[in-house]
Amino acid sequence: DDGTLLRELKGHRGYVLAVTYTHHGARLLSSAGDGVIRIWGADGDQPEATLEGHRGGVPAFTLSEDDTLMLSGGRDGTVRLWNVAERTLLTTLPGHRGWVRGVAFAGETGRAVSVGEGGRMLTWDLASQTMRAAVDSDSAWYALACSADGTTAFAAGADQTLSIWDLGKGMSVASRPGHERPIHGIA
Repeated sequence: DDGTLLRELKGHRGYVLAVTYTHHGARLLSSAGDGVIRIWGADGDQPEATLEGHRGGVPAFTLSEDDTLMLSGGRDGTVRLWNVAERTLLTTLPGHRGWVRGVAFAGETGRAVSVGEGGRMLTWDLASQTMRAAVDSDSAWYALACSADGTTAFAAGADQTLSIWDLGKGMSVASRPGHERPIHGIA
């Protein structure tokens, strides 16, 4: 309420690139240029766990609705699926050409979507741990969000346009120009 600093969490080497609370607020997660994702408890100044595997920075990660799974996107061009409770890597999904800048679960469908600087949007089947579809663009994508029902993805980036995608058809259904600079966030 008054702007007082409550805690300062230290430990990353490199710039912090992403931070989020779990859906119930019990934990805080952070990622940085050191390639590490840290899980912090509600109290204390030391991480409960560190998740390592990406080579280079981790600019994007997201949690499943029940906070049991996490997708991370790395500078190494991979998407990784993690079991948060067990703090284990389940699989590594390659396929991007450059930094992965956005990752999202596609609702409760068992699918995920990722976008990156190499201009690729990839759709993943998490059960089989395989790529379902790839869409290439002339422009880098920096941000991604999916609808709650998992049918629609919203991607944006260097071309200053919000693109709306039908995930079932694997095609763009609309675009919304208007920003004057690259778009770096969607919610």
